[in-house]
Amino acid sequence: MAGNLTREAIKKAFIGLLEEKSLNKITIEDITSRVGINRQTFYYHFKDILDLTYNISLDINTSLMGTDGDLSNCMMRFYDYFRSHRAVILNIVRSVPVEELTIRLKPAILPTIEHLIDNAVPGKRLDGDDRELAIDYHAAVIATAMLKWVRNGMPDNRDRFNRLADMIEMNLKNMVTVMSQS
Repeated sequence: MAGNLTREAIKKAFIGLLEEKSLNKITIEDITSRVGINRQTFYYHFKDILDLTYNISLDINTSLMGTDGDLSNCMMRFYDYFRSHRAVILNIVRSVPVEELTIRLKPAILPTIEHLIDNAVPGKRLDGDDRELAIDYHAAVIATAMLKWVRNGMPDNRDRFNRLADMIEMNLKNMVTVMSQS
């Protein structure tokens, strides 16, 4: 198999295994036997199973973020994806510490938060440490809320995600207004 094809085959096999069992029950042997490769080939592409999980997370995050800078739309894309891949998401979240998941989810949210902060209030901007703190704060809030929802079994509640997005956008506008005056 060519490099990218092998890498994608490994990811596909891993996702298939995640539909069947939890992350901590999957071995590299499970993956390599499903793809028809040896361990060395797996290690050529990924350091370990957590590295593979992280790479798949980045792929998902990148595809779901969008470029519209609309937090509600972004959160609905995550909501719909997570609900449609419920078994996979639950098997990952139940096997990886929450802190690790929060760290992995935050980078996916950052571009949308940056866009929102930069465009929250026409003619007003946050710069330097204030901007960085606002971005980190709001990304952590979103990541924490999403992971709590997943850990609670992903109940069907689209309205909650829309309300969260509205609250965050309102908070950002207030924050930019107040902090850009000081």
